[in-house]
Amino acid sequence: MTTKIKNKSNTERDQILNQLETFVQFLSHDIQTSKILSENEMTNDLIKIIDESIKQPLNAVFTTFELLDGQIRNLLSKYVLNFFETHKDLIYKVYASSNELHFTIILKKENSSNRMKLLEFLMMYNQISFSEKIPMWFQFAPKEMEELLNKESNLILG
Repeated sequence: MTTKIKNKSNTERDQILNQLETFVQFLSHDIQTSKILSENEMTNDLIKIIDESIKQPLNAVFTTFELLDGQIRNLLSKYVLNFFETHKDLIYKVYASSNELHFTIILKKENSSNRMKLLEFLMMYNQISFSEKIPMWFQFAPKEMEELLNKESNLILG
């Protein structure tokens, strides 16, 4: 008899698979709706994108790149937030800039050991080839900066 143990990586994998499934279902629904609208000479956003791609294919490549870039950044942000949540025992608060993957972290207990535990993630990320195209920064701040950070950044954890 074999016993299946559900570990953390399986749970994360399941969450990712569920998100992908939801996205594919949404896309499938959007495609079906677009087919019906197209048959009736009507348009929606997807049909407009397709029509524009036919008229100006090079422009479509750049539009697609921008769309994918935004989705990748959003996915990375969610992944980093998940990482921060798994290290709540070390983190007092985390703030994010509004347009970049730039995170300001206030630790519960400020020391080099706690910093290194979080920076290991960033070092791992920086070894990936696309990290130069989509840079990520972690910066640490003392609790005394909390009031200023509340005014200038978005609180994402804490």
